[in-house]
Amino acid sequence: MAVMIHVVRYESRQDWAEHVAARLASFLADEPAARIALPTGATPEPVYAGMVDAVRAGVASFRSAHVFLLDEFGGVPPDAKGRCDVMLHRSLLDHVDLAPQRYHRLDPEAEDLAAMCAATRTPYLKVTSAAELDQALASPNGGIEVVEAVVRRDDRRALDARIRALADST
Repeated sequence: MAVMIHVVRYESRQDWAEHVAARLASFLADEPAARIALPTGATPEPVYAGMVDAVRAGVASFRSAHVFLLDEFGGVPPDAKGRCDVMLHRSLLDHVDLAPQRYHRLDPEAEDLAAMCAATRTPYLKVTSAAELDQALASPNGGIEVVEAVVRRDDRRALDARIRALADST
């Protein structure tokens, strides 16, 4: 069976963001109780700005939707500007009509990550080196997962540096 891939090219990043925001607004209008997993980082920021405008204009609403945070880093201070939860709030959630109880995120600081993941049927991966962390992050899994880094003391410095770099750059 052949797989068809539809490729769309845009003149600019802004054109792309406007198109994606319009599609998301239309989706929310058609499926108001949608469950949406949202990423963070610099790439979706212009899309989220468009969604904020759409909500303010009454074109879109998150009121009945459920939003799931797609990514998060453990070991990063809860208020760090690169923390995924902080980024999603800053760029979208603080500006739209999503009730706090409709926002869902996994807690990377949970005492028992394996139990938290089991309770939410979330894939749970344990990595023991910076190389395994990079491999886990590069593996397409199609959803939300928890990656716990467990390393020997002498490998900890390199892994901590990699996690900090991720938190600062996303």
